[in-house]
Amino acid sequence: LPILGIFPAMEADGDAGRVIALLPGTLPSEAAARKAVKPDFEILARLPASDDASGALLAIGSGSTPQRMNAVRIELAPDATAARTTLFDLSSLFARLAAMVDQVNLEGAIVRDDRLILFNRGNMSAPATHIFETSLSSATGGAVAEIRLIKKMTLPLCDGVPLSVTDAALLDDGRIMLSAVAEATGDSYADGELAGAALILLDADLEVMQVRILDAAVKVEGITAHQTASGVK
Repeated sequence: LPILGIFPAMEADGDAGRVIALLPGTLPSEAAARKAVKPDFEILARLPASDDASGALLAIGSGSTPQRMNAVRIELAPDATAARTTLFDLSSLFARLAAMVDQVNLEGAIVRDDRLILFNRGNMSAPATHIFETSLSSATGGAVAEIRLIKKMTLPLCDGVPLSVTDAALLDDGRIMLSAVAEATGDSYADGELAGAALILLDADLEVMQVRILDAAVKVEGITAHQTASGVK
């Protein structure tokens, strides 16, 4: 059962957080069977406040299998104890992406006004991370608009394995913080041995400003970031 976990930003006595179901039903308990049918919501993005007073959320599947080509819009109640969810079929969007990359595997996204920037993760057989731009409505129930490849990005190697993007977070000044891992696999479905991980800072034009290799080889698959007086946290 895919769920959304909600937790207090600061530690609060007696508030252990809560979970909200995104889709009905359950997933198999056996690992291989569960992997085969999971919706694989790799992306969780906040929609603009103008789109919804509370700022709705959008979960998007990776698109690496037909079961992973959906999105869910999540409108939380003011106290975040409940949510209204809307399911969208994104197979048309993913069909267009499939014509532009060797393997579809969306892992990160940011929202810029009415535009959606998508990050397609590479692997050892096709190492480049592809960055696409489309209209936000393409993932929220509207007709699929034009999709443009705006950047093809090759990142450094860790022990001979290429880094590829696993998530993205937009900073207030327009820069983008990425997480990336080097995983020894040649396709978008099979897992592989982890060779390293990194944090990457892009400028507003998607040029790499900084790559920081993490000391511990941890499979970092999500990131959130914000600016402080001393830098980015």
